Amino acid sequence: MKKQLIASFPASIRFLALGICASLAIGLNARAQTVLSDVPVFSASTVPANLLLALSVEFPTGTVAAYTDASGFASASAYLGYFDSAKCYSYQADAVVPLNNYFVPAGAIGGTGCPATQWSGNLLNWASMTALDEFRQTLTGGMRVVDMAGLTVLQRSRQTAQGSAGNFPTKSVAAPAGLVATPFAAGAVWMRTHNGGTELTSGTDRGVFLEVSNNSGFNTGSGNISRLFYARVKVCDSSAGLEANCTRY
Repeated sequence: MKKQLIASFPASIRFLALGICASLAIGLNARAQTVLSDVPVFSASTVPANLLLALSVEFPTGTVAAYTDASGFASASAYLGYFDSAKCYSYQADAVVPLNNYFVPAGAIGGTGCPATQWSGNLLNWASMTALDEFRQTLTGGMRVVDMAGLTVLQRSRQTAQGSAGNFPTKSVAAPAGLVATPFAAGAVWMRTHNGGTELTSGTDRGVFLEVSNNSGFNTGSGNISRLFYARVKVCDSSAGLEANCTRY
């Protein structure tokens, strides 16, 4: 019936209808192939487009530990963070220039762990990273305290007074053997961070430190040892193998 109705139209009207349909089809096809600009169309500036994120990072994200597993450190698990979980690290100490104190990648972790004078990056991530560090690493690669040609050093996030032991409890590793630096090559090791600014530390010291002890009270003397290490790490070191997220900007 419809075909008979259309056939009854004058030829001029039939040709006009077909022409309109063809024009619409061509127009739709042309729009589908249009390449959209990813920069402002009418801007004369050659500066690449930027994205501004207005983030709200509040309590407890800024103060809690990234890893709160009650079962403790598991060497078979990979803990993400500023340190490369597959590398061992040595510690560079400089008593004159504080900014020159940081962990340096020394090589890949072997089947038996790291040498007794080196640290496991996997262990350091588990012990020191906050939720905010994981957040920063995802967005920007980490908080850079040194960023120049040939040297990039990341520093762990600031811990405010809200970062109590409940939010970032003391952590311990039993008989870590070659997983941590001497003089903690054998026996249990304790690490903690709370109420300490930009550090893992204790007491009134507000440096950027990782505090490690061979006793749960973090005491010194009479065989007790408690040492402070700056909570910083050199990254993108080609001599030890680049991390997967190393990109030059």
